[in-house]
Amino acid sequence: MDSLALPCLILLCFPLLQFLSAATTINLGSSLSSTTSNSSWLSPSEDFAFGFRQLNNNSDLFLLAIWFNKIPERTIVWHANGDNPAPRGSTLELTATGLLLKDPGGKTIWDGKPDKKVSDAAMLDTGNFVLRASGNNSDYAWQSFKNPTDTILPTQILDLDSVLISRLTETNFSKGRFELRFSNGSLKLISVAWPSRFQYKIYYTSNTSSANSSGSGHQLVFNESADIYIVKDNGQIVQLPQWAKLSPRVDHYFRATLDFDGVLAEYAHPKNSSTNQSWFPTRTLPDDMCRRLFNDIGSGTCGFNSYLSRDEYFAQLTRAALRQLWRMLLSKPRASRTREESN
Repeated sequence: MDSLALPCLILLCFPLLQFLSAATTINLGSSLSSTTSNSSWLSPSEDFAFGFRQLNNNSDLFLLAIWFNKIPERTIVWHANGDNPAPRGSTLELTATGLLLKDPGGKTIWDGKPDKKVSDAAMLDTGNFVLRASGNNSDYAWQSFKNPTDTILPTQILDLDSVLISRLTETNFSKGRFELRFSNGSLKLISVAWPSRFQYKIYYTSNTSSANSSGSGHQLVFNESADIYIVKDNGQIVQLPQWAKLSPRVDHYFRATLDFDGVLAEYAHPKNSSTNQSWFPTRTLPDDMCRRLFNDIGSGTCGFNSYLSRDEYFAQLTRAALRQLWRMLLSKPRASRTREESN
């Protein structure tokens, strides 16, 4: 078999694997409310939840979101209404035309309305919330994986023209100052004006575009082994420049997020974790964000008149240090790591 054939076959199976995973059916007419305990729908493993999340401990504002449900942080990986939080008493209803989020007065805050009629919905164990098409349960009329916000998860694929948009700050889910665009065959990280959305400059590119369409990037893939790479039209797999190869770890959750400071970071979190464990960065792009945008717009992302506050700047340095520690641990022989852990 051709060396490229097996990876491509696996890619084609991703949607099928998601469909075959057990899922609890959410019937038409089902609803969630931000005022009751019935505020979320869980995946079968309960690893993920879809529903209302109180916004920054504000008892009167809520975010419609998907989050990791079994870890203390309950980290949000998708959200619908970051620019327009839902007030207390808002409801979400699943109808034949899609999802409808309304405030207590009945005004629509957000909707997820596909072109096809909907038969039911499910929160999958992959973290993908799906609306199944009427008459064909293997066809998704709408899915969160195809409508990402700032984060992607293992088994998720970004097609051409997909966009990720950073948050404004760590705790403000409004659209922020950075975008990831997978367009014209390349992954690009772009700084944008806020709130006008005017694009300033590309501060990172994968350079995987080509005059020959078959040699251009076609999909950005986050596979089940937590590896992230680009697949070209001809099936060739291209690793992202500057990203070290990761060893598969089934005992960790993974996510990749375009952070509010413009860094695309892949994070890991132990599945069986105690309260003193948290996400740690394994790989980032670009390696030195402060230098990439220094003096291009004001003072760039760090320092006076910058995107980042002093605390945010030091948080970025901490992530870089943790990433370096992770690389050092991975570089050690496994037997050596085991002896150290046992001591």
